Amino acid sequence: KSIGIKFVSSSRDYTKFSQDMKYFMSELNIDGVDIVINSLVGEFIPLSMKFLKRNGTFIELGKREILSENQLKEIRTDINYQTVEFDKLVENDIVWFQNLLQEIMIDINKGKIQPIPTKVFSIQDKSGIIDGFRYIQHANHIGKVILSNPSTSISSCGKDAYIITGGMG
Repeated sequence: KSIGIKFVSSSRDYTKFSQDMKYFMSELNIDGVDIVINSLVGEFIPLSMKFLKRNGTFIELGKREILSENQLKEIRTDINYQTVEFDKLVENDIVWFQNLLQEIMIDINKGKIQPIPTKVFSIQDKSGIIDGFRYIQHANHIGKVILSNPSTSISSCGKDAYIITGGMG
């Protein structure tokens, strides 16, 4: 809401999400939304589809629980269902993705885009790990929770050999 979004709900509570959506649509005097951009799973998928207008578009960003044509027909037959596989987009056009990331960084540096909030916990000692997981457990956070490994310096005498793995993923 602090960035001008009028209606915000929680994806942690099915009943509250459903009630909030009904309230939002009532406040806006609409019979449904045009587009759902989804990354949720389980019962939230058909619930989100329920709030689409006839001929609305459901864009699935997640990798789990992709609906088959038959599964979709059981829920709605009057909507457009699309999946977006970012990993395939990147794989097929790495230059496009590099340009996209550069544009995003430019907009972040100009203040046009605000990064999502983060809360960092150091795993240097046991208490940081415990505090981090307790913070997540309360489910009141917005953004990302990061468990940070303190940086370590590696000294080399110049004759050491190193193997770096996983550099592409």
